[in-house]
Parts: sequence; C-alpha cells; structure tokens
Amino acid sequence: MEGRCVAGALLLVLASLLPVRAAGPVVKLLQTSPPADCVSRRLGQVEVTLGSKEPNARTGMAPPSVSYRKAFAQLLEAARARGADAVVLREHESAYVARGARQPRRPTYLSLHGAALQLGGEPGKCPLVVLDPREYERQALARQREDVSTDTGLAF
Repeated sequence: MEGRCVAGALLLVLASLLPVRAAGPVVKLLQTSPPADCVSRRLGQVEVTLGSKEPNARTGMAPPSVSYRKAFAQLLEAARARGADAVVLREHESAYVARGARQPRRPTYLSLHGAALQLGGEPGKCPLVVLDPREYERQALARQREDVSTDTGLAF
C-alpha cells in the first residue's frame, strides 16, 4: 500500500513538471504573406525582444545567450493573444556579444517582428509558405556575421 502511495505521489510530481500547452488554436509561422483573398483580417504587428546587445555594465561580462526556440514561441504566443491564426515573419535582428577574442556561438540578443493575420478562404486553395523555426535558426547561425568591435575604457 505504501509503495502505491509513493508511486502515485511521484506521478503527480512528474506531471506537474511537464510543460502545459496553451489552449487555443495553433498559430502558423509563415515565411511570406498569403494572397489577399486568403486573409480575412490583419491584426497588426507583433514583436519579441530577448537578451541584450551590451555587456554587463558592472562586470564587463558578455550577456547570457538567448534561444531562437524561445523567441519564436513568444512571437507565436503574442500572435495568439491578438486572436491570430498566423504570423508572417517580417524582421529579424540578432547580436553576438563577446569578451576578448572569443567567438560566441549563440546570439545574446534577438528581435523578431511579424504581422499577425486571421486567415480566411478555403484552406486547400490558399498556398501557405510555412517557416520551420529550427531550419531558420540553423540558417541564421550559419550566416556571416558583421564584425563590430568597441573599446570601452577610460583614457587619461
């Protein structure tokens, strides 16, 4: 009997640790805007900004890296909060801040902007170019970065 109680308590603890999916429609992430007859309403701009472009002012250390997965999840959640069925990615900015000669592998700043849409029309007749967040992240991390160096110090 005692073993069953322990197993039941363990199951409850594990269930509480699992992520809960938000209720509501699934929001599609689109690479390009669908044709005008496939959009019933335009709901405005949604944006997400994570991280920092500046090193820590007190210690001079680089800010912690941020996740594309988390940024895209927050962008889709912002679109869902507006009642959108889809969001079209319009702008992407990332920054890689490092200390010294070390090359960072992950961005320390991400900004994503998109247009929230409510889709209409017949689903089979509306071609949607869906954007895969994992593939987008892989391509973004492989792009050539612009090297910008700044010296922060005092000269006497």
